[in-house]
Amino acid sequence: MDVVLTEPLEPADILRRLALTLPAGIAIASVAQVSLNAPALQADLRWAEYLVTVETGESRAQIEAGVQALMEASSAMRARRGKSYDLRPLVLSLQVEAVSGSSAQIVVRLRADANAGTGRPDEVLSALGWGDAPVQIHRRKLGFETFEVPETSLRV
Repeated sequence: MDVVLTEPLEPADILRRLALTLPAGIAIASVAQVSLNAPALQADLRWAEYLVTVETGESRAQIEAGVQALMEASSAMRARRGKSYDLRPLVLSLQVEAVSGSSAQIVVRLRADANAGTGRPDEVLSALGWGDAPVQIHRRKLGFETFEVPETSLRV
């Protein structure tokens, strides 16, 4: 996150103060001072990774075949806000992590770039034929141009 302070503080002091207020399981990866006119952190965002749990009712083989077909497709046309776009270049990777009973866990890594476009996990599910299935979506990681933020850390 980007933080603007009303008084100057050393990065180590900021780190210490924030660590006292964070919930269990959340840690700060780093603190860096940047110029007020530096681009926002969001400008460096390149991708987001999600763990998607979806009730498909399909076998692992069916799920993997659908994932493989989407990844091998040259395009996957979708519509958002009345405009047509190609979802396929926004899907960086799809991986079936687990299948248990009628549910599957799939790791979805999507482009998240203001210039190159941003993918949405619900659109990937629709492209796989699971648009109406019960789903839980958990964003696990963010990838920035200069570094990767793991699931349980924040950049200040």
